[in-house]
Order: sequence, then structure tokens, then C-alpha cells
Amino acid sequence: MIEDEKVIELREDGEATGIEEERPDPNQEVVQIERPFDADKIKVARETKTVSLLCTRIDHDEIDLAPEFQRRARIWDQGRKGRLIESILLRIPLPVFYVASDLRDVWSVVDGLQRMTTIHDFVNDEFPLRGLEYLVQFEKAKFSELPRNMQRRIEETELVINVIQPGTPEEVMFNIFSRINTGGMTLNSQEIRHALNKGPVRSFLVDLVSTEEFKTATSDSVSDVRMSARECALRFCAFYLSDWKDYKNNDLDGFLNAAMKRINEMSEDARDELKSAFKRSMSASYKLLGDEAF
Repeated sequence: MIEDEKVIELREDGEATGIEEERPDPNQEVVQIERPFDADKIKVARETKTVSLLCTRIDHDEIDLAPEFQRRARIWDQGRKGRLIESILLRIPLPVFYVASDLRDVWSVVDGLQRMTTIHDFVNDEFPLRGLEYLVQFEKAKFSELPRNMQRRIEETELVINVIQPGTPEEVMFNIFSRINTGGMTLNSQEIRHALNKGPVRSFLVDLVSTEEFKTATSDSVSDVRMSARECALRFCAFYLSDWKDYKNNDLDGFLNAAMKRINEMSEDARDELKSAFKRSMSASYKLLGDEAF
């Protein structure tokens, strides 16, 4: 068997660098992944930010913590928060954070929301340390009460952040959101759509499911704890705004995501008209089908 040919890398001045570079075997098969999407379309940059810089970004609204997002921030108990800060003080590396960047370099948190808010809140003196396992001398201490060397250790801790770049196709972004989540609760499709689509569509869907017409038609039985009600309203909007023939390839996620984008781009008057159509349809559903409508 013929070994792969090896060449010596040269500097610009023609001198050898001493680094050997392997040429790929031309007979080796190149694997191209096309499903569920072209893997080459994923654009993710790895960055490191200190805790201090991360907190500054949050304070300047340059990180969207999406308080309306159902995977709510700040749901950890005091013990879990304390152990996270203790890990930083012990210099134990934290898991990688994932964020999605828009064209203004504003980040939306994909994974690491609880860790990020915990670190920010502690640095801002919003809770004392509880439930420490090793650094018990700092039990009940707030950030301002720690020795300066411990404060500096937290502020200068570097966090590894994978930044999903703008321009990454929607179907790729959607798949990344659905797969990457270490918070213990896998995101459902509507939660992902909510995270991806900032703008008036978020509050618009809340308005729809808050109407008396929707509550009556559904007997107030469609829970919105995980945005199920909002997805129900969005399905109406998607099929109302588009001809049913436009729904192709059994891609409901893509169809609904496109509808959210379209609602975001509508004028306020057009959204008001859509809301009126929704309310009329809910009333008609209840008149025709009663409690069996949903």
C-alpha cells in the first residue's frame, strides 16, 4: 500500500517551517452529510468571555434572557446557585454556553440560561451563598462580602461560549435549539420558535390565547405552560394567512416558523385584522361544536 504523500510546509520567503503536512488520500471517500441539513451550513464561533464582560453585556441588554420565554430564568433553588458559584471559586470549569447572535451581535441564550443568570445575580449582590460543600467559610456571604481575591477570581473566570452566527439557516438553527439543552427540560417546538422570533409576534400570540373567545371555545383547557395554547393559535394564523396548498413536505415546524416571521412583518392594523378573524373563528367553533370544539 502506498503511504500518503507528505510535503514540507514553506513560509512566504520560501524557507521550510519544519512542519510536515499530510496530503489527503485522493482515493479516500468524502462523506457529505445532507440530512437533516447540510452540515457545512452550521456557522458556530467559539469565544471566551470573562464573567465581568458577560455581566456587562447583560446589564446593557446585549444578551436576551427572554424573560417571557417559558424556559424561565432564575428557577434554581439557593443550594444549586451556591454550588455553581462554589465551582467557580474552586476553579472547576463550567460546561460550554450556547448563544445565537443576531446582526447587531445581541445574543439569545440557547443553553446555559440558569447558569448565566445565577452568575450575574450573584455578582450584583442579589443572593447570599447557600448549601456550600467545601468553602463553608463563605456560607451566607454575598459577593460584596467575599475577600477581594475571591471576588476577582469570579470576575476574571473565563467562560467558553459557542456563538451561533447570524446567517445560519433557520432549519439548522431550529435543529440546534432542539438538540442542545442541558437544563433538564428539552425544549418543545413552539418554545424554540419563540426563542428564534423576537418581535411583536410574541406578545401577539399571548393576546390571542388570552381572549375570552379562545378560552370559551377551548373550555379554558389548553394549557400555555409550555406554549401549547400559543402554538394552537399560531396554527390558525398560519393556515389563515396561507393557502392550504402552500403547506408542503409535511414540514409543520417550517410552516409555523414562516408564519411567525410573517406576523412580525405585518403592520399593526394587519395584526388587528388577524386578531379579529381569530376571535370570529373561535366564536363560530364554539357555536357549531360547543364543548367538543377542541
